Amino acid sequence: MALIAYLRSVSDDEGRQCNAQRDAIATTLGPIDRTYSDVGASGNTTNAGLAGAIKSLATGDVLAVERWDRLGRSTLLYQHVMDEITQRGATAAAASETKRIN
Repeated sequence: MALIAYLRSVSDDEGRQCNAQRDAIATTLGPIDRTYSDVGASGNTTNAGLAGAIKSLATGDVLAVERWDRLGRSTLLYQHVMDEITQRGATAAAASETKRIN
């Protein structure tokens, strides 16, 4: 099982936003094995970092985000991402929540 972090920020603000997300994930969910990110991803539905994170998932892996809204800006997009994660036999977890969704 690998813990794969996905970080998304509208502006990097000298790396602080992504660093804060990474720290929250590591503190709450444990050591991170791989990290993918999208910076400047406001409103973009084809985030290369998210696509890479999902493609890297194997059975039993966990895709970790700071908050659930990092996975999609709409309910439809969020559901599509969660379906892809589930199809790969993986789960998702948010550092701001203690509940995993699988």
